[in-house]
Amino acid sequence: MQVENMLYLCKTFIDATVRASTTSPSFSSSSSRTRLRVVEFCCGTGFLGIPLAALYPGIDIILIDQKVNKLTALASHSPSSS
Repeated sequence: MQVENMLYLCKTFIDATVRASTTSPSFSSSSSRTRLRVVEFCCGTGFLGIPLAALYPGIDIILIDQKVNKLTALASHSPSSS
């Protein structure tokens, strides 16, 4: 339930930011417009960042953690690792 609540809050924030933006972020990687970036510090295994990346493929979701084993687990889920 805690992860669902955080996802809801993040989704609400991102949606409000996109609506309020005068230069709306790009939702296609080929656009020259500035893309919205969301940074999650202490991301662990990405329980919040991975679903957000799936919900918003046109937004850069950056996950940061200091523990190598967590980052290794995240890298295995990265689209670039396929």
